[in-house]
Amino acid sequence: MSNIDDERYSVIDVILRLLNDLITHHTQYKISSKDLISLTKAYHAIKQYPEEVIVGDIDISTSLRWEDGSLDFTSLLITESRFELMKGGSVYTPGVGSDSFTSFMYSSEVEYDNIGFLEQLDVWEESFYSHIDEDKPSIKIEDLAELKESDSSIN
Repeated sequence: MSNIDDERYSVIDVILRLLNDLITHHTQYKISSKDLISLTKAYHAIKQYPEEVIVGDIDISTSLRWEDGSLDFTSLLITESRFELMKGGSVYTPGVGSDSFTSFMYSSEVEYDNIGFLEQLDVWEESFYSHIDEDKPSIKIEDLAELKESDSSIN
């Protein structure tokens, strides 16, 4: 990761720390064996960044539904060439319906100024953890990625 700018390194550090925590404490977070494999693949993809070691994408998210029908979610998307941090949700208004929103907190494809960036990174991480329900599985992992055959770094 020596050729990666400080901002991107900060994001990678947070993602690796999060994925390591989810992998290490998979039983506590009620993560299935299948999803544990997906988390390990995601960890490998981020650890090897910017080298492209997967084809497809892995989406890891947490969400919380409120009593009024509103929803909050936090998501990490890892693709073969980029990664993104997102927050969003929907607000329900009786008689009107739902209005949804998504905020891209970070994308590895976009250059950012550093003003307030680390604070936003903390907000994303806190949001991800705040949506985890200790009593039931609450981390959704959608794995549509395969390891590239040329990736010999895991053999």
